[in-house]
Amino acid sequence: MLSSRKELFRPPTVLDKLSLLQTLLEADEVNEHLGLAILKVIHRELSARADERAAYRRYAAALEYMRHRKRGLFRQVVDAWRVEKSEIPEEWFSSAASDD
Repeated sequence: MLSSRKELFRPPTVLDKLSLLQTLLEADEVNEHLGLAILKVIHRELSARADERAAYRRYAAALEYMRHRKRGLFRQVVDAWRVEKSEIPEEWFSSAASDD
């Protein structure tokens, strides 16, 4: 019982954040600001941990889901990223600019 309580209050992992993103996407509860915020947090964490292949695969799957099923949202997130930064992270959005 004690371990399950500890589990409730542990800091979320990258995979937890990816699960949250996927759940919110499927529920149509993500706007460009929330999407950008979650993606930036995940990007920062994955950049620090290049060895998490499962997380990279899940992240790539979430981006593909956005690109194909939430096309408008994906475009808004890409545009918002461009406003905040001069370039889009190559490993995430390289094909987004050519998908118009």
